[in-house]
Amino acid sequence: MVVSAGIAGGHDGVARELARRMRRQGLSVDILDLIDLLPAMIGPLARNLYRTQLRAAPRTWAWTYESFDRPRPSRLAEAMVSLAGRALSCAVDPDARLVVSTYPLAGQALGRLRERGDLRMPAVAYLTDMSVHRLWVARGVDTHLAIHTAPADAAARLGAEQVRVAAPAVRRNARPLSASARAAVRARFGLPTDRRLAVITGGSWGVGELAATVTDVRASGQAEPVVVCGDNPRLAVQVRAAGATHVLGWVGDLPALIAAADVVLQNAGGLTSLEAFAARVPVISYRCVPGHGLANSHVLATEGLAPLATSPDDLARLLAELVATPAAVESLFDAPDPAEFLLTLATAPVPAPGRPASPTTPPVAVRAEAPVGRA
Repeated sequence: MVVSAGIAGGHDGVARELARRMRRQGLSVDILDLIDLLPAMIGPLARNLYRTQLRAAPRTWAWTYESFDRPRPSRLAEAMVSLAGRALSCAVDPDARLVVSTYPLAGQALGRLRERGDLRMPAVAYLTDMSVHRLWVARGVDTHLAIHTAPADAAARLGAEQVRVAAPAVRRNARPLSASARAAVRARFGLPTDRRLAVITGGSWGVGELAATVTDVRASGQAEPVVVCGDNPRLAVQVRAAGATHVLGWVGDLPALIAAADVVLQNAGGLTSLEAFAARVPVISYRCVPGHGLANSHVLATEGLAPLATSPDDLARLLAELVATPAAVESLFDAPDPAEFLLTLATAPVPAPGRPASPTTPPVAVRAEAPVGRA
C-alpha cells in the first residue's frame, strides 16, 4: 500500500510510479490518498488553502514551510498528524505486508502508529524532495528512502535511522529521445523544429512568476519559451500577454515534451526536474517558489545538478552557456531501483513494532497474496 496526498502532482506522481514498478514485480499495490481520508472536508480545504497560498500569497506559504523545520512541530502540524493517524489506522489493510508514504504528514502518522504497535507491517517514508525538513523525518518508520545522498544525509542529521538511497522514481517515458523522435514530439505539440526551446513549467497547478520568466527568456534571445500552465487558465492569459506564443495547459505526456526541449526552466525542484534529468535535458532553476521550491533548487545547485539563476542577466548567461548533462546527473540514476528495495522488504519476515526492518531494504504497502503479496 502506498499513501500519498493529492497535493499538486509530485507526491501522487511518485506514488503511481512506485506502485507501477511494484506491480511489475508481481505485487498487488493499493494507493491511498490522505486528502480523501481526512474527516469533515479537512483534506480538500487544506489543499485549496495551499493552492491559494502558492498562487496568491506565496510568502505566507514560505512562513508555513519554515514552521515545519522547527524542533517542536507547530500546533497545526500536530493536529494534522493526529487526524492523519486516526484516518490511516482505519484505512490501512491489516493484511498488508508493507506501507510506504510519499507525503510527510502521512509518514509522521505511520511512524507514530508503528511506534505504538498499531501498525503491524513495516512503514517507509519515501523522501520525494531534494531538501528535507523535520516533518519529513518520521520517528517510528522502519526506513527513510531518499532520491540522492544530499537528502539522505540531511535526514540522517535530523535523526532518521535506516536511511537508504535509490534512484528517483520517474515515469518510464522520461528518457532521452533521438533526433527524429524529438522532431516528432515537437510536431505533435505544434512546436518549431528549428528553434532552441525552453520549457517553462510551474507544476500541475501552474504556480510562480512564469509570466516574468517568459519576459526574461525572450529578452535573452537565447531560446523560445514554451509554457506549461497546468490547470491554471489565468496563468495562460498572463504568459500570452508577456509574449509567449507556445502556451499549453495540462500536458499528460509531460516527459515527452521535456525530452524534446533544449532546456527546462523550473521553480520547484520536484518531479519535473527529475524527469528532465532522466531525459538528460539541462535544467535551470529560476524565480523559485518560496519555501520548498527555493530550498530544493538550492540543493540542486549545491550538488551540481542544476544551476540557480538569480537575475535576468544570470539567466541569459546560463542559457547562452548550456552544456551537456553534468556528471552529477548521470550518477543520480546509478543508484538502485527503488522497487528492488520495496520488493525485498515486502517479502521479508515482518519485524516487530519499534524494531527496524532489514537494513538491506525500504518501502510500499503490501499484503500476502500468491505468489508474493500485496502492497
